[in-house]
Amino acid sequence: MPQYLITYDLHQSGRNYEKVKQGITALGESAKLLESVWLVSHPYTASQIVDHLKVFIDGNDSVAVIELGKNWSTLRVLSEGVTFLKKHRP
Repeated sequence: MPQYLITYDLHQSGRNYEKVKQGITALGESAKLLESVWLVSHPYTASQIVDHLKVFIDGNDSVAVIELGKNWSTLRVLSEGVTFLKKHRP
């Protein structure tokens, strides 16, 4: 199953990070890597994940979904994210 990095910027005043988190975790197995960066394992394509997340963000917010490969590195990130990356390494 593909693994994706999801990152987002919420531009609206009264940003609702919890709502975005709900949209991401609804996809299934996920882990937070940085404040606005998540990792997910899901059979959807990147475009389908963006479409799924549209209902959890405001009209002027930004989202990027990038399929992960085997070459990655981190520095001072959340341990749950590193654990996810190691578990799902291709």
